[in-house]
Amino acid sequence: MIKHHCGDRYLHNGALEISFRGLELSEDLFLIGHFIFAIFFPMCALLIGLRDMEEQLHFFQFVC
Repeated sequence: MIKHHCGDRYLHNGALEISFRGLELSEDLFLIGHFIFAIFFPMCALLIGLRDMEEQLHFFQFVC
């Protein structure tokens, strides 16, 4: 809960609390998405490269 100090009393700001909760959620989703992308993108690029190398190898075996 977010509280603003005003003299000896704390004022509760529900709207501010909700926006910070939304920001924390969006940051969490961003980090999760970033790590998923960081893991799967290189794997996909590697698999595509290996598939292309395999196709070239089959082509050269057919020609030779």
